[in-house]
Amino acid sequence: MQRPAQKPRLLTQFEFDTMWDPDPNTLRLGILLSLNLPSTQREATMVRSAISTIRMAVNEVNEEKIIPGLNMSILIRDSQSPSLYTSTGGAAAISAAGRLISAKVGGVIGDIKSDLTKYEALMTSSVLIPQCSFASGSASLSDQATYPSFYRTIPTIIVLVDAILEVVRRREYFSARARKLGIYILAYQPLTTAGVPFDPTYTFVKNRIQSSQSRIQVVIAAGDSQFALLHEMKEAGFFGPDYAWVTGNEISSQLRQDPDVKAYDGLIMIDNGWELSGYAPYDEFLSKWLRLNPLDYPGAGNPNLENNEGMAYSCVMMLANAYRDLIEKAVPDPANRNAQNPLIQQIIAGDHAANVNGFYNQTTYRGPSGPITLDQNGDRKEGYFMTFSMQDGHSVLFATSFIGNYTFIREPHFKDGHPKPPSDAPPWAIQNPRWDNASGIVLGTLCIIGIVLTIISGVLVVYFRDNIVIKASSPTFCLCELLGILLIMIWCALHIGIPDMAMCIVQNFILPIGVTLLVGSLTIKNYRIYRIFNSVTVMNQAFQTRLLLRWMALALFLCVVPMIVEVSIDAPRPEMINIRSIQWIRCRGSMTQVWWVLSSSIIPAILVFFGVFLAFKTRNVVFLWNEAKQISLVL
Repeated sequence: MQRPAQKPRLLTQFEFDTMWDPDPNTLRLGILLSLNLPSTQREATMVRSAISTIRMAVNEVNEEKIIPGLNMSILIRDSQSPSLYTSTGGAAAISAAGRLISAKVGGVIGDIKSDLTKYEALMTSSVLIPQCSFASGSASLSDQATYPSFYRTIPTIIVLVDAILEVVRRREYFSARARKLGIYILAYQPLTTAGVPFDPTYTFVKNRIQSSQSRIQVVIAAGDSQFALLHEMKEAGFFGPDYAWVTGNEISSQLRQDPDVKAYDGLIMIDNGWELSGYAPYDEFLSKWLRLNPLDYPGAGNPNLENNEGMAYSCVMMLANAYRDLIEKAVPDPANRNAQNPLIQQIIAGDHAANVNGFYNQTTYRGPSGPITLDQNGDRKEGYFMTFSMQDGHSVLFATSFIGNYTFIREPHFKDGHPKPPSDAPPWAIQNPRWDNASGIVLGTLCIIGIVLTIISGVLVVYFRDNIVIKASSPTFCLCELLGILLIMIWCALHIGIPDMAMCIVQNFILPIGVTLLVGSLTIKNYRIYRIFNSVTVMNQAFQTRLLLRWMALALFLCVVPMIVEVSIDAPRPEMINIRSIQWIRCRGSMTQVWWVLSSSIIPAILVFFGVFLAFKTRNVVFLWNEAKQISLVL
């Protein structure tokens, strides 16, 4: 490709001269990064440090002959045109990835933003060229069906969330009071910071906090978006001592842009860690990094490795080790591992890039950012995280997590200035009937009595089924009536306690089935009595129990269908309702729930009206069938 007329902003002249068109007789490693980012952006610092780190790693690969029989070189491309330095241009990223594919690279490293990485990985995975990212943590990149050749050395958002929740747990936010009341995740709110609609005052977040009275807020977004949200929440009064905020980035530099920076004291920030003194791979890497000349390797020589340098280094080394394993497996004799070997010639031509997929996730690589073990999706399983607390306008490290092991250096200072977590739950009482409060005990007792009496009645019906009165009124439909009553009693009992989603779905079905069984049995029994006394041509099979049960089954089916459709489209789920200091948790249906309920009520309503008509028509039957009079009263 023809080199651009102007050198990209973040490249040195040496890099522009040697890395745009590298030696064709080498294993070319493609680099996709935004090379024209403004120097004021943190991403620019990350890109610059990553390029120097990758250069150092490639030099080490060649000096130590890690890949037998060939050297590695760097082929760099700008993933964004100079006019699209906002790191959002998908077309430019796709074009840049296509140019690397045409150049027959053996692997790709990039990009700095997850949105760009998605476009590029889609291209490289289509031809099975391995691509590694040291900065993209989006969970959407874990889809192996879409990105089969993608892996990364940065922990994903999922691993970061695990670290956040572990801090919340270890700081004992969930105390005995919270466990007693129950901690429920009722909803989450995605933050829309671009496009339409965009609410700069985050009204939806404020409404969510006010309606749920949640005490612990976790924010996972880009640093600038986090600062914008936190600033607005502070102005709205949600940064008081009753609230705890946790972010997925160390954003103290952005927070210091606010003159009232001390208002953020108590904010907990979790970020990828870099300082692993005493861990041999880190110490060795840092020693090499400090020996580099910053004039030749911009960003080098700085002992503060806070820009993913170790992860970029690991990308190169894991890919180099994969090619080494491929060659050693295919060419057992070390004497034949040279530049004249057909396999190595094919690797230089880019023909075996797909064959190294899988080599890099067979073992654990001990890199400077910690051991890297990949799962089946190419995601790093664990990471190294540092946890900070804002104190007097500055971030103070208070805990670290390395390979799942948490170490607390000091107690964090919360909003009130003391190492004491805020209240873990709102100061209200949940009003749901429970087995430990009066309303729950009364409701539960009545339900138990009703259930026991219903079961006893069913046993009596079965035992005296040959009694002339019971036999005349059909034991089968008597049992159906009792089953309907039993289901209604169970439905009432299910309202005791705090509902979960499964309970809400069960409640959705039990009531219409119970009501239909009860009303349907009464109506069908009365229908048989009506036919007997009002038809001289009726045949026995017209009112046999078997046939009438089919009509009952049809009524049940028509009643349940709307509920099945509703649950399939939008299942009911728990919803919290707050009124001053009173709180309920109920099952909330979909926006169209009332229409589904009405649809399920049509069949029972028809049965009731038809039953009332039949009760009127059979009011004067002989004493043997006088159950019709009781049915009339019931209906």
